[in-house]
Amino acid sequence: MYISIIVPTIKTEKEIADLISEIKKTKSNKSELIVVSSPKSAAKNQNIGLDKAKGEFIIICGDDIEQFPAGWDDDLIEGLKKTGASMVGPRLLNPDGSLQAVKYRNYDLSKEFVQVRTMITACSAFRNTHLRFDENYMGSGWEDTDFCMQLGGTFFVINSVKLHHRNEGKNKLLFKNRNRAYFKSKWK
Repeated sequence: MYISIIVPTIKTEKEIADLISEIKKTKSNKSELIVVSSPKSAAKNQNIGLDKAKGEFIIICGDDIEQFPAGWDDDLIEGLKKTGASMVGPRLLNPDGSLQAVKYRNYDLSKEFVQVRTMITACSAFRNTHLRFDENYMGSGWEDTDFCMQLGGTFFVINSVKLHHRNEGKNKLLFKNRNRAYFKSKWK
């Protein structure tokens, strides 16, 4: 397989059946789909997926993403190659189609590729490496920024690939202060 699409989730198979069906209909033939469903943290589920991945390229896709255009996975990987970035992601939209406010805060729609400081793993593409998510983060939140710090390099949003993100942020607020403190102690 050329691309491994990893969907980390704490939901049941029945709860994500529509998502899996949509990804299967829109992904390229060069992609494998790996769904990791356990009550563990986002980082743990992402790492289980990374350990199973056979692809040269990885796409992490949250279970709260929807409205995938055909070939979205190939488009992300082509953007990764064109930019030479460490990681790329789609332009995230709210379920109503409006621009989503995200932590990288670059809303420039005039260019195909927009450089950002860091990427969120609601949906992102990168090369398969030995790097793994730090499992000391609880729930979800901060593990994606930590992973970007490990990865280093540059990060881009691809404006031509638009995905809708419900931004459910499971357990994000519950562990927000703990995860922030851990991140700051780790990265100074």
